[in-house]
Amino acid sequence: MKIRLSIQDIGGKTRSVESSKSLVSIGRDPESAVAFEGEAGKGVSWNHAVIQFQENKLTIMDAASSNGTLLNDKMLPPNQPMTLKLKDRIQLGYTGPAITVSAFDPAWAIADPEPTRKGKQPAKQNDSPSRKMSPRIAAAVALVLGLGLIWQFTGKAKNDKSKVDPNAVSKDAGAIAPEFSKAAASTNANKTESAPIAKAVPPSVGRLIKKDEAFPGTLLQWPGEPYAWAPVANNGRVEFGQLLLALPGFRCQIQCDTGVAITALSNLPEFDREFVSPDQLKNLPLVLETSWIHKVPEVGVDTSLIFDRGRLHFYNGKPSGSARIKIEMRNAEWEIILKDAASQVVVETYFSPLIASKLGQPLDAKNEPLVNFFTTGSVLLKRSDKSFTLDGRNGIFQEPQTRNLIGPKPLPAWPYWWNANLSNPKNEFVLDAVRSIREWADIIEKSDEVLKVVIARCEAEKNENLKPIAYLILASFGEIGEIGQKAISKISEVVESTEESEASRLAALYSLQVWLYRSARHLDLLMQTVIFKLKKYSPTEAEQILRLTIAPAKEDEENSVLYQEWLSDLESSKSAVRFLAWERLKQVLKEGAAASINDFNPNKDPKDPDQMKLLKSIREKIPAGWTPKAK
Repeated sequence: MKIRLSIQDIGGKTRSVESSKSLVSIGRDPESAVAFEGEAGKGVSWNHAVIQFQENKLTIMDAASSNGTLLNDKMLPPNQPMTLKLKDRIQLGYTGPAITVSAFDPAWAIADPEPTRKGKQPAKQNDSPSRKMSPRIAAAVALVLGLGLIWQFTGKAKNDKSKVDPNAVSKDAGAIAPEFSKAAASTNANKTESAPIAKAVPPSVGRLIKKDEAFPGTLLQWPGEPYAWAPVANNGRVEFGQLLLALPGFRCQIQCDTGVAITALSNLPEFDREFVSPDQLKNLPLVLETSWIHKVPEVGVDTSLIFDRGRLHFYNGKPSGSARIKIEMRNAEWEIILKDAASQVVVETYFSPLIASKLGQPLDAKNEPLVNFFTTGSVLLKRSDKSFTLDGRNGIFQEPQTRNLIGPKPLPAWPYWWNANLSNPKNEFVLDAVRSIREWADIIEKSDEVLKVVIARCEAEKNENLKPIAYLILASFGEIGEIGQKAISKISEVVESTEESEASRLAALYSLQVWLYRSARHLDLLMQTVIFKLKKYSPTEAEQILRLTIAPAKEDEENSVLYQEWLSDLESSKSAVRFLAWERLKQVLKEGAAASINDFNPNKDPKDPDQMKLLKSIREKIPAGWTPKAK
């Protein structure tokens, strides 16, 4: 016996688990060393946390779980091992099961981690840097924050070293990966122990094609630590098992070797609506960047991928026959069959805006991705509990509140992005954005370390038209460990800065809001960034910034207290608080009142005589008891 854990489930039942392994996985995965199922696992992620013994030290790490992990009542940061001692108490979420270290004997430690699942063999790795996946690197890839990504290959390997064993599931990744889709659970549960069907493993997914010069076709690929993000060259190969990212405004097409063509339709917020000026950037887009991973497809499947966020267009480019596609998302698995060459489908997955109250109610952090489908031709969509046979132009939409699927609905026309021609937009603001993303594409494609280059150019760039797009790009990196923290720190600095233009600060605010949607854990990370990285704000002020960043609850919109608090925020000594309150008030004030608020300068000291006059005028327009609907 190396370690004994005393476990108290939600219902109050207690049990004991002993392990002599150096790695103890905790979660709803039935193959976890400490597994939870049914009501006992309520609030527990598929892969929630990991206890590990290495270098003569016992540690506990939260695996980017949905509800977090507490050690002795203190919330752990995700993906950071923390020292664990005898009698320490671990709790899975604030209301989840509790685990106590009741006994620990390091003399029994063995070096090997938990064995691979029955019948699995270690993966054979390529000698090239982008394919050399040691256990440490595989674990790092599995720790992509909020993505729920897992290395999971199928089939049977050849003895050739250039092939990856498709049956191998990384020991570290399987134990440490964040919460994944329900599909992963059902896939593992239904596996049999019979020998798999032999299948040659393809060397890569396919190649990147830049067909439209009007749009940057830059695609970034990340094989995992210690490697950096790298752009894929035109006609360059796209690899299995590596994280792909199409940045905001970029359109990337992959021609798969199986014949399926995939286009990432990333967008910019300017493209979503008829904007006249930056002042009108009030509503958040459904989609910005697009992020996904290709898996080695099983027999009979043309394309298999893990889709985290964004918009992907699938086209059946096979010489004949149907194309079969499998997509795993955070909370669902879908199978798509494009029956002929005229069949196409666009899948978009995104997050509803977070809603908060400035009047003391807790933040609503329960946010799961939504999915929509747009189809043409003959298409079959299948989920474990749903099936749609479609013909013609149709849409299927997920309702944010109930999560129910609505449709199919015949579409009189495609959404603007289906065949959008933005090479010559009439709107000057959109035209500037298109020019900007082309310039950023040139910069990024010449870079070996994209994040460093973008941040450095932001700090040195004198052209203010380039900066807003850069801050949207930075937020795209906000999911991955230290990379994400650097990006979010920079964006937070921009929101706070009085030196940046309003357009840049708006873009930074915009990207920060979208980033907050994606994971409840981002709320804590933003608080930590504002308090400890910027070192200018108290916890109370950081909470104030967070609540001004997120939209107020619907019931508060008719509460006059909310607007009086925003008025008070205009007099804050902190520029970020003034700027955020100013943006909120501009959205609700109309006509005569709007003139005063527009003249107010949040970058200036509120005690400046001119500013004080404007504040007085604004207060006259928003007396006690005022709401946007008040007459």
